[in-house]
Amino acid sequence: MRRRGLEPTLQRLAAEGVYLTASEFKGKTEVVRGQLRFRMHPFDGAHPDSGAGWLTQSSGSSNRPLRALSSFEWLHADSATVGAFFAAHRLGEHRFAIYAPPLPGMGAVMFAIMLARCGVACETWFARAIPYNNPIEKAYSALLTRGLALVGSTSGPGFARPQDLREAGASRIVRWVVETRDRGQRSCLRSVASGSVEIARTAL
Repeated sequence: MRRRGLEPTLQRLAAEGVYLTASEFKGKTEVVRGQLRFRMHPFDGAHPDSGAGWLTQSSGSSNRPLRALSSFEWLHADSATVGAFFAAHRLGEHRFAIYAPPLPGMGAVMFAIMLARCGVACETWFARAIPYNNPIEKAYSALLTRGLALVGSTSGPGFARPQDLREAGASRIVRWVVETRDRGQRSCLRSVASGSVEIARTAL
């Protein structure tokens, strides 16, 4: 790499089969390189010295939910990135909402924590339905979510509890955006790509 540079080295490695697609890295598809066949585990890509963190789960919107470890160190570092993004786009005065699954899905919780570190309240959490392994996991996740929301609301700027959208779907989110606009305010909604497409289709 010192002779060729980073990009040429990566291109050569990729040409020789030394790469992973997003699906392969997440363990969604098997890695096949000639005679070599194996499947990645979500924890295989974790740094060995990442320290303590959250056991997270993907939304499962397009594939089966996958679990991985998201470190507190990464959360702390990424909060600064979110803060810089808010400042650059002047988002501090917007009403914030999240469209993401409840626990054990961690996207909503982690983003709400980042908002809190930036002094911004998460006003509404529109929760997407996800499968649970058993009733005990579902009850434990609900209890932990309520505890996080309570601590975030009493010790920070605000931390919304999830609202089940099973019946209303994305139409409730669209109404929230419209009501915000009618009040003369601006809104900011955090969602994965598939959720954003669902909201846009509903709005049309």
